[in-house]
Amino acid sequence: MTKRRTTLIASNNKQSAADTDADLFSRLGLGSVSAWILGIVSALTAMTLLLNGDGLTVEGDNLLVAVVWQILAAALLLMRWYRRKPLDFSGTFDRPQSNRSESALNAANATLSCDFRFQWYDIAAVCFFGWIVVSFVAVWFSATGSPRMMLTMLSHWCGFAAMFVTWRLTLGNSAMIRGMLFLFVALTVAESAAAYYDYSYLAPKNRREFYEHREEIFRMNNAVTPGEQTLLEARVKSTEPLGTYSLTNSLAGVLVPWCVFFGGIVFSVCNIFNRHGKTFTLFHKDTEPQRNKCQKISYRRVITRVIPILYPLFTLLLFAAIFVLLVLTQSRSGLLAVIFGIACLAVGQCLLKIRNKRFLIGVIIGTSVVLLGVLIAPSKISDKISGELLGNATKSFGYRLQYWQSSLGMIADHPLFGCGVGNFKEFYTLYKLPTASETVSDPHNLFFETASNAGLPALAGLLALFAAVVIKAIAARKNEPEPSSEQQESYKFHTFLPIILGGGIGIIAAFVYSYTNYDPMKPDAAAFCLLGFGIGTLLFLPAILYTRQRLEKLAPVCFFALAVNLLAAGGIAFPHVNAAFWFLLALCLNRSFESKEYLSQQREETDGFSNISLTSLRLCEPDSNKTHKKKTESDAHRKSEPRFLCLAACFFAMASAFYPSAFLTNLRANKILRDLQADALQNAYIDRRITQLENAVQVDPYRTEAWIGLCRDLLVQHREFSDNAVPTRESSQNVAQDSDRAGRRAADNSDFREALKSLTNHSQRPRSLSRVESLALPEDAARAMVQAVRSAPSSAMRHEELGMIFFDDYQHSRNVNSLEIAVVLLERAAALYPNHSTVYVALAACYDALNEQSYKRETAQLAVGLDSATPHTDRKLPPEVREQMMRFSESE
Repeated sequence: MTKRRTTLIASNNKQSAADTDADLFSRLGLGSVSAWILGIVSALTAMTLLLNGDGLTVEGDNLLVAVVWQILAAALLLMRWYRRKPLDFSGTFDRPQSNRSESALNAANATLSCDFRFQWYDIAAVCFFGWIVVSFVAVWFSATGSPRMMLTMLSHWCGFAAMFVTWRLTLGNSAMIRGMLFLFVALTVAESAAAYYDYSYLAPKNRREFYEHREEIFRMNNAVTPGEQTLLEARVKSTEPLGTYSLTNSLAGVLVPWCVFFGGIVFSVCNIFNRHGKTFTLFHKDTEPQRNKCQKISYRRVITRVIPILYPLFTLLLFAAIFVLLVLTQSRSGLLAVIFGIACLAVGQCLLKIRNKRFLIGVIIGTSVVLLGVLIAPSKISDKISGELLGNATKSFGYRLQYWQSSLGMIADHPLFGCGVGNFKEFYTLYKLPTASETVSDPHNLFFETASNAGLPALAGLLALFAAVVIKAIAARKNEPEPSSEQQESYKFHTFLPIILGGGIGIIAAFVYSYTNYDPMKPDAAAFCLLGFGIGTLLFLPAILYTRQRLEKLAPVCFFALAVNLLAAGGIAFPHVNAAFWFLLALCLNRSFESKEYLSQQREETDGFSNISLTSLRLCEPDSNKTHKKKTESDAHRKSEPRFLCLAACFFAMASAFYPSAFLTNLRANKILRDLQADALQNAYIDRRITQLENAVQVDPYRTEAWIGLCRDLLVQHREFSDNAVPTRESSQNVAQDSDRAGRRAADNSDFREALKSLTNHSQRPRSLSRVESLALPEDAARAMVQAVRSAPSSAMRHEELGMIFFDDYQHSRNVNSLEIAVVLLERAAALYPNHSTVYVALAACYDALNEQSYKRETAQLAVGLDSATPHTDRKLPPEVREQMMRFSESE
């Protein structure tokens, strides 16, 4: 009686503590705070995975999602600091359907590290993300990077840090882990459904429209040169599925870890079958109905009999669907990563010494049949594997080697801080090889990308996180206890209802929010995402509800499979690919097995009463040692409290800074520019267009394309709507003194002069300083040019665009000042992109207009040489342009 009374007192104390912690949501009948948190995390995960986040990330897409991740991480950290104990989501989930003692439950929960205490790998993560911020500050104040791109990408990287912290805080029990694994799998099926729809319907439709309206599509996409038109046509002809993304490699990066995950489940089912012989014990015994000949066949009995048979079938079906889609993407790195992951799982199963030879033979035969079916599949799939996929592998790997060689040069020149997040594409042109295929936005390798963007210290932090995963996986493998029936869990359907509802709401929210991006999600694609999410829920939820497998054991293999894919593909800075990366990393670090002796000691402390443990009884007895122990534990929590508070303050500060500076400015400027582009009436009147562009740069002073457009329109306005004469070669020296006669007024501020001097000093062929100081420009156009250069100081493309604008102004007005400024800008573009033949073609034309024959010959020879060196047809100069450069190079 004393033991029972003490146990009742302990349970009453727990209940009163739970009542004390009851929140406002529960009192209002809106559920618990933990359920709302799970719903928000699920919705944000769905939005992150489904929104287009690859090629347009630097343009400011999905910034609000990154800010919300930071706010959520800050709120969870504050909750952890205020409660002074780990966040517990076990109250959100139902109690497992098994007759388990309290000590067995404690032993099972002890296998996961619920408490987010700072370990050495957490310090490595802080150093990694912290150094990214440090490199951003260093590059920002050095004025060598593009401010808008840097702000955008830093907000995304802070969002990645918030994802990692959120999952480190929440992945604390097996139910939460199963729920999040289910969510990622269901969302992957949703994206696969949209990709299949894109492959079978949208892509053929777009190809038909392209061939019907070829010239109009070229004009809409500004494809003027034959190379640009060939490249656009090749993209339209491409049959790779995209889903809701812009790049097919992004889709492959999302599919890789979960394809390996399904493969791991198949191997685990094999292991279960092997251990139990002919009995396929997928569920706990208590879930099986009692056999009674007189008992009628119930729905529950049918379900418990049918699902064990259908579960492997559903798993194989989802695996086949994802794998076939991965083949259709033609991603060599993705297929290699899946093969690597499956091979690791196969080696692990061989180490377990499968004794059931019949089942092993069946698995080998089944695998052979699947491979043979893929090889003799319809011609489209077989061609992908034998022809395009394997045939282009060598060529693709050669391109990667070029990217990595250029990245090594960039890292050697910027080893400490890198070029700054978001600036890789602009800095890459300086190191690009003459034979390289294209100007890429990332080096297609997660280690090269980290080092080139944030320096070698950030790379060291990332390598430390990889080392932590390896150490954790080895320790877990070594200390993993033998599974017992007491540790098996099964859940009810509404256990994961907050996650299911959150995922569905996240898909709808992603569709609505995508209309603020450059590339909105189509309604039919969103509908197929919802359909795929429902299919994934129906097919995979039974495995989550009833399986005995510990699914978190597959996390290290899936993580390294994704890392193998990222060794030769971009994605470490893409939100949708990065979501799985940081989730799997947090799961690997949270998965911390205790020793077998500890678990056996916990089981030995169980008494004869059901659901009562001697451990809980001792906790209720007065003990001086117990008091000292509680005091020590509370002191440990107090020591860790400032860390959580500081991290929460950092995330709140970043969210407060990025919301107005990164998200709102992008949103407002994008709206103005899109309205201007869509309104034909405003485009017809130059004064209205100038007004809208001025509004755009007032909202976002770092918007480079708006400054360039404003400079072009101001030059046109001064040229076409001014009645005064323009300066000639003889009068250009006196433009500043005779502005009334010339109709142009020199810029009063010194910014224009300083910008021209800076451009001249960095040029490969410096102009005379006195010549540069004598140049004049209308004050408003001069300001627009200066701001355009400052907003993209290392962009060869922007300097070339500005130079062509001034060269066009010279051709229409014969203003020599515009020609001189065009030469300065194009020389700077050539210095930033020394292997770009088009820049030298424009420079040769400018030197020809200035009658500088030596510069013209040298520049024309460079253009012809680079054109001959490139093996890519889309990069070749048009024949008439090449002939003109040949004449320039031979002239005297």
